[in-house]
Amino acid sequence: MKKAIALDSTFINSYYNLSENYKSLNNLDLSIYFRKKGLSFDSLNVLETNSLGYLYLLKGDTASAKKVYTKAKHILPTTAFSYQGMIEFYTYTHDFKNAKIELHNYIKQYKNDNFAFYLLATIAIQEHDNKSCIDFLKKAFDLGFNDIALILKDSKFKEIINTNEFIKLKKSYFPN
Repeated sequence: MKKAIALDSTFINSYYNLSENYKSLNNLDLSIYFRKKGLSFDSLNVLETNSLGYLYLLKGDTASAKKVYTKAKHILPTTAFSYQGMIEFYTYTHDFKNAKIELHNYIKQYKNDNFAFYLLATIAIQEHDNKSCIDFLKKAFDLGFNDIALILKDSKFKEIINTNEFIKLKKSYFPN
């Protein structure tokens, strides 16, 4: 039977789809149940393992979330998905020290990921480090991050968007 299941990924994906459906209905217990069921057949799937970690975060179970994210990191320690899971965990739990460590390790391998620099900017602004925030946003923009609307809508950036430094930065990358 396992061989047949391995040949038919739609069987496994049906569990992940059920998990997503229950997540959208805010039934996290059933969502977690079906995500775990899918992973019982697909235990090396880092992306879905991270998704399970996120479900635990949504449920408020940070201990289980950390255990799941750590498991994903051990499956494939240097993949983007593995770093992203731990970054998500540390950012969600406001452990900015470890989030920055994971982000810097991620950036060593994925130097051109503009979103990583945006995330560093969000951490810097939450730590009230406006200079670093501007520097990280500049790097993100240099690498092609162009979602200025996201920054302008994000309440975390409220304290910086009216500063001369941000206005100058915004005008140099988004003149309209």
